[in-house]
Amino acid sequence: MLDLLHWYEMSNDIRYIEIAALQLKALAHMGLMRECDAEIYKKVALLAGWTEEECKYGFIQKQIKINKTQIRSMIKKWRLSI
Repeated sequence: MLDLLHWYEMSNDIRYIEIAALQLKALAHMGLMRECDAEIYKKVALLAGWTEEECKYGFIQKQIKINKTQIRSMIKKWRLSI
């Protein structure tokens, strides 16, 4: 994402910000956003023209601790069909 921001700053081509915003959404949906990169995420969101309300969904949220039993209960067993 830093490369995309750098390329945007060099060329002022908004397509780089659009791609960075898509990456940001994908990271949010997969739960891979890191708190240490919050400033980068905020900068991309600002350049993409997102409002604060749009950013609240998926941006860094409180992480929860989960154990193996809880994970297994979320992933239901399935039957293999041969």
